[in-house]
Amino acid sequence: MAKTQVVSVALVTGGARGIGRSIAATLAARGMGVMVADLLDTSECVEQIRASGGKAMGVCADMADPGAAKEAVLETVEAFGRLDVLINNAGMHPQGRGWPPLREMELEFWERIVRANLTSTAVSSRAALPHLDNRTGRIVNMSGGG
Repeated sequence: MAKTQVVSVALVTGGARGIGRSIAATLAARGMGVMVADLLDTSECVEQIRASGGKAMGVCADMADPGAAKEAVLETVEAFGRLDVLINNAGMHPQGRGWPPLREMELEFWERIVRANLTSTAVSSRAALPHLDNRTGRIVNMSGGG
């Protein structure tokens, strides 16, 4: 795969929609190469960025899985030649009526929340660290609610 030349590169987790998609589009509009990583289809976000003249690629990845996170980082470096910024945006939040109260929440659901909101942040960061410059590389961790 030929490398795309850009000034700097960001990997945005949870970038297929919502805040992550807006971040990816904004970074691309400012001249950054963007890898959009998500469990969801990233093609609409990538097409939007490219239609605006930006440089973007997408990867389907569970960023809480060490192998998948490492592969997403390696695909970013292979495609763009570097990695400068990791935006840890992937996560779960209540939609519609929200989550059940803790006393009614199944343990399996709780574990999905922890995996999506916490584990993915640590795993993605660990995968990215070897590729980030010690002085200029950045990791941005996000949290939000509905």
